[in-house]
Amino acid sequence: MKAVGASIGLGAIIRSATAWMGIFATASDEELLPFIRGLLQPPGGVELAEIFAAQALGALGRMVMLSSSSGGSSSEALSLLLDYCEALRPEAAAGSGLPLLLTAQPGGVALAGHVRGLCNSWSNDGSSSKGELLTCWAGLQLLPHACDRVLQAVEMCEAVLHATEEAVAHQLQQVKQQQQAVAVGPAAAGAEGDVDLEDLLHVRATAATMLAKLLPAVAPEKLPAVAAAAVKVTLLQPLHYPTLHAAAALLAAVQAEGSSSKSSRSKAVADLLATSNFAKAADALLPALTAASQQVRGAALQVLTSFDQPAFVTAPATADVGTLTSSSTGQATSQSPAFTGVTCDVLVLLRQIHTEKCSLEHGRSWAVALERLQNHVEYGRVPEVLLPAVVAGLLGVLYIR
Repeated sequence: MKAVGASIGLGAIIRSATAWMGIFATASDEELLPFIRGLLQPPGGVELAEIFAAQALGALGRMVMLSSSSGGSSSEALSLLLDYCEALRPEAAAGSGLPLLLTAQPGGVALAGHVRGLCNSWSNDGSSSKGELLTCWAGLQLLPHACDRVLQAVEMCEAVLHATEEAVAHQLQQVKQQQQAVAVGPAAAGAEGDVDLEDLLHVRATAATMLAKLLPAVAPEKLPAVAAAAVKVTLLQPLHYPTLHAAAALLAAVQAEGSSSKSSRSKAVADLLATSNFAKAADALLPALTAASQQVRGAALQVLTSFDQPAFVTAPATADVGTLTSSSTGQATSQSPAFTGVTCDVLVLLRQIHTEKCSLEHGRSWAVALERLQNHVEYGRVPEVLLPAVVAGLLGVLYIR
């Protein structure tokens, strides 16, 4: 849509918008869906979609509420409703301002209530389908646009975590049994519509990621338990990015709660972030550190650096010293006091390389830092518990151009 020339663009549409409103009440669903999609896509966009937001959300809400969950138009309308909300309010948070769905006309209150109910559309009783689980996921994604109270959103997310907990455990047990069994042929395919582990992990990760944002404001004491459960699942599925991302977000929230003073940490936080747990996580996440996906490697490093890192080794092991020259040994000895009690930050460096935007400035600082890391390894300052993760992390850096 041109802003100059024969058309004055959005200004003309804003003035005549009221005359267009009847379209949303009289047009059929088959006509409305592509029209509303066109409001979001070029030559439309957020500004155009904002003009018709109330009516478009109302029309989509009517389709979602009246259509069956298995119908084509219902799933398409639900997907478009999510896209519309994310386009208009990408940073929306539950309990922050008026939820967007409450502004839908007509039936904003009913639509918000229906969306909250979607989170309960799946249950682990054997009767729920994959479609219902995906509907539950969509409801989770829409919660920031449907909840005016944070506690309300927390309750919904906790309910989804509880509903998926037993199902995830059951699926993981099946995977373990299949890995231990002798392969005699291709595995039998599940029936169409069966809920698989990938679906369950994705929905669970979505709920856990939302709790990482919500719990610090209303129930920070719940964070350690939720984070510990997320880490447990992550160590069993180290290559699943949504699960890694959720665990990293929860651990970061736990870390932030105890960052003011180490002495003020609760026992639950201290136990969760202990170096002993880092050692367990490092062993399990080694495959993620060498994965081809930079997202997976970055999320794994975010998980590992959330734990308390061990301190530098100030006296190299005897076997290592024997491999150094006399000048190198003298240099290491003279530098040892400077590293006494200092937290080893080599994994933090690798995390920065994976998660920060690559630029000329960052590239120079990373090159210097990698040389420093080489010196730490050469002079035996890197703790033994860190070495496997450091080696795997350096192999992962080779993917970055």
